[in-house]
Amino acid sequence: MIFGQDLPVRGPWVLGAARIEVMFDLHDIDYHLFDYLSDAQNKLAITKFIQALRSTGLRETDPRLKESMQKLTNVQSEISDLDSVQSIYIDRETFRECIGDNIILIAKAFRNQFIIPEFQQFTQRIDELFWRAKANTAGELASYIPQLARFNPESWGLAICTVDGQRYALGDAFDPICLQSVSKPLTYAMVLDELGPEVVHQYVGQEPSGQAFNTIGLDPMNRPHNPMVNAG
Repeated sequence: MIFGQDLPVRGPWVLGAARIEVMFDLHDIDYHLFDYLSDAQNKLAITKFIQALRSTGLRETDPRLKESMQKLTNVQSEISDLDSVQSIYIDRETFRECIGDNIILIAKAFRNQFIIPEFQQFTQRIDELFWRAKANTAGELASYIPQLARFNPESWGLAICTVDGQRYALGDAFDPICLQSVSKPLTYAMVLDELGPEVVHQYVGQEPSGQAFNTIGLDPMNRPHNPMVNAG
C-alpha cells in the first residue's frame, strides 16, 4: 500500500509524552508504528496500541476507526483462553491487517499532524483550568426557565472535540443537559449541510436584528432575521 508519493518523509511519532524523529517511507508506516510499540518478543499488546492512540486525542469509538476497531475486537474475541484483555498480543502481520483500512488517519495521528499536536500537554492545561473553575461556586441557577432551575448546581463537566476529531472529557460531561439556545448553531449547521445556504436563506435571514433574541419579528422579506433568534 502506497499513500502519497513514495518518498522518504521525516515526521515526529508521538508515543505517550515522548516524541521520536524517524525516517520512513510512506508505504511502511504500519511497520514503523509496530516497531515502536512492540515489545522485545516482537509482539504488541492491543491495549498498548489503544492507549497510544488515545494519547493523540483519537478515541476507539471514532467512526473513522470503525473497521480497525472491529478487527481488533474480533481478534480479542477469538482468544478465549486468556484471563484478561491485558494479555492479548498480536504479531506484525495481524497488526497490519487490523489497521490497514484506517491507516491514513492513524498515521496522521502518530505523525503529530493534528490541529493540536501535543495533545497530552494540552489536556493537562485543560485539567488545570477545569479544576480552577470548578472551585468557583458563586452565582445562582437560572430560575426563569424551569428546566434550568431544576438542574443540579453541583454538576460540572467539560467536553472538547477538535476539527480533527481529537476528543477529551472531564467531570460530568456525559450527564444529559438542556441545550437551550446552544442548539441553534448546531441545528443551523446541520440544515446548511443538508440543504445548502441558498435554500436555507430563502426562509431565514442572516443579518442581526438589533433586537432581543426572543423578540417576535421578521425582516423586510418576512423572514426571521437570523438562525440565532428564537423566531429563526
